[in-house]
Amino acid sequence: MKKTLFLLSLMLLFVLSCGSKNETAAADGGEKPAEGQEKVLRVGTNPEFKPFEYVGEGGKTEGFDIDLMNMIGEELGYKIEWKTMAFDGLIPALKNNEIDAIIAGMSVTEERKAAVDFSDEYYISKFAYVRLKGDTSLNSIDDMKDKRLGAQLGTIQEQEAKKISEKTVVNEAITSLILELKNKNLDALVLEDVVASAYVSENPELEIFATKDMTDNGGTAIAFDKGKNPELIKQVNETITKLKENGKYDELLKKYNLK
Repeated sequence: MKKTLFLLSLMLLFVLSCGSKNETAAADGGEKPAEGQEKVLRVGTNPEFKPFEYVGEGGKTEGFDIDLMNMIGEELGYKIEWKTMAFDGLIPALKNNEIDAIIAGMSVTEERKAAVDFSDEYYISKFAYVRLKGDTSLNSIDDMKDKRLGAQLGTIQEQEAKKISEKTVVNEAITSLILELKNKNLDALVLEDVVASAYVSENPELEIFATKDMTDNGGTAIAFDKGKNPELIKQVNETITKLKENGKYDELLKKYNLK
């Protein structure tokens, strides 16, 4: 009898142990957290892309993307945990499970789609070309051939600049590129149009002299690791649609002068 009770006790301990392990696994990486635990979504961004994401007063990261992602998190019951890093480090961080999603003014491209899954596109923009005000040697895209062009590392603007000139210089920080242009170490910059407008408004010695549709690329979207979050992406897409329908998306566009 004692032997039977001893064996039953061992079996009970084994079952309880398995249950405990399963709860831990769900909390760490499963679809649902343990009961009573807050859902957290680690989101990577690069605060160099005003007005989408930038460092505001008091050192706080803010912008259109930041507000949009916080709205999505609120709708879906997630606390958004922000991780800031260099733009070209965002996808590697996603693949290494350091973050769960990326929102950073990231354009949808075929190359990126091989590594990540994107949400529905939530913004469409253009290329913009920036020069020192009054530099009449640059009036069109053709004028930039063999000129010293600047673009942010890892962006489609870098790809565009390299198509135009072999003398393209890249940097992780747009602010550094702006300084190089103002110091005449660069002849022009290739930026996203709304980003260019934001920086030109703060630097009156600069101006946009040409724009171009991004015909070879898609719009801006949120990125997730490839094949791992189909249900979450579906929920995010539904929430983006909801925000557009209830007017909150338009309010954000107006807030950041995107409309």
